[in-house]
Amino acid sequence: MALGGAGLMLLLHITDAEGAFNIGGTATLVGDPPDIIIASRGNLSFNDFLVHLAPLVVLLIVVFCLIRRWLFRSAFHYDPELAAEDMELEEREAIIDRRLLAQGLTVLAIVVATFVLHPVLHYEPSVVALLGAGLLVAATKVTTEDAPIVSDLVQDYPGDEGQVLWWALALGADLGGSATAIGASANVVLGIAARNGTPISFWQFTRYGLVVTFVTVTLATPYLWLRYL
Repeated sequence: MALGGAGLMLLLHITDAEGAFNIGGTATLVGDPPDIIIASRGNLSFNDFLVHLAPLVVLLIVVFCLIRRWLFRSAFHYDPELAAEDMELEEREAIIDRRLLAQGLTVLAIVVATFVLHPVLHYEPSVVALLGAGLLVAATKVTTEDAPIVSDLVQDYPGDEGQVLWWALALGADLGGSATAIGASANVVLGIAARNGTPISFWQFTRYGLVVTFVTVTLATPYLWLRYL
């Protein structure tokens, strides 16, 4: 079943969220759940993710913006009525609790600073994340079966050879999650779309997700090869 104008625009916004979460999240230790597991098993710091993956992620985000412009080219047209409605919106009205916003931003800043200072403070990222969440809750099951197997495999390759396998695993887990509606936690927004009267099927999402995944993974492969091998 083909998507109508409203459905296509909604899918465009969902795909944007996918790009922000699945692709952008690859750049940091806490950007995607697999990254937290990989960091704990590979003894990698928050700064390690920034140094090794952030440069590639910047490129992938640029490419993603070009892909979405091509995939959703029929949705990019100017509608005077919709534009007028958008101009009447007041973004500050979306902030329901300003005090909670300030508290959340403060906790976020503390957590990110602690991640960056990991080489000095030596606090485990998982501990920092849990303390940050607990602090925010006070102010107001990530699981995997394959991690031990992959960990044993990577540990057979010491030094830089082992680390490049961790980066390959992070890119595969994070970027691969864009392919289907069940590939990553960020894609649960499809359920929100269905509850609001604009359901998007598994295959409608996958039709676009596979293109994004294929291009980003294809670009990640030569990056790993040229930088580490």
